[in-house]
Amino acid sequence: MPQLDIVSYFTQFFWLALTITTFYITLLKFYLPKITRILKVREHKVSLAQKSTASPYAQEQQQVLHTMQKAVRKSVTHSKRALQQSFETTAAWVDRTVLATHQGHFQTVQTHFQERLGTEITAHNRTKNQLKTLLPMSAYSVCGFTHHGHTLVQAYFLRKLVGTLTSTEKMGKKVPKKKR
Repeated sequence: MPQLDIVSYFTQFFWLALTITTFYITLLKFYLPKITRILKVREHKVSLAQKSTASPYAQEQQQVLHTMQKAVRKSVTHSKRALQQSFETTAAWVDRTVLATHQGHFQTVQTHFQERLGTEITAHNRTKNQLKTLLPMSAYSVCGFTHHGHTLVQAYFLRKLVGTLTSTEKMGKKVPKKKR
C-alpha cells in the first residue's frame, strides 16, 4: 500500500503539519475574535435587558412563542384535514372495489350455485320418486316417505310389525290392551 511506504512518510508528515498549522493560525487570527466579540455583545445586551423593567426580549420571546403556536396549530389542522381526506378517499376506493367484486365475481358464483342447487334438488326428487316406486309401503316410515292415500295401510302394517305402542297415536284410536 502506498500510504505505508517508508519513503513517503516525511512528505506526508510535512503536508499534514503545514495544513494543521495554517488552519490553526487562520482560526486564531480571524474567526475566534469575531466569535468572542459576538458573545460579549450578547452578554452586554442581556445584562442591560435584565436591568430594565420592561424587557424587550421577553416581549419578543412571547411574540415568537405565539407565532410558533399559531404555526403549529395551522400545521396540525392542515395535517388532520389531509389525513381525513386520505381516509375518505381510501374508504371510497374500498367500497368501489368491494362493489365491483360483488357484481363481477360473486354474481357468477351465485348463478353457478343456483344452477347447481337446482340440479341437486331435481336429482334428489327423482331419486325419492324412484325409491317410492321400488320400496314396499312398510319401508316408507323408515325412509320418511308418505304415500298419498296410504297412511291407513301404513299404520296397519306398523301396528302388526312393531306393536300397538307406536301405532296408537298415528291411528288416533286407543287400542285396548289384552288382559293376562
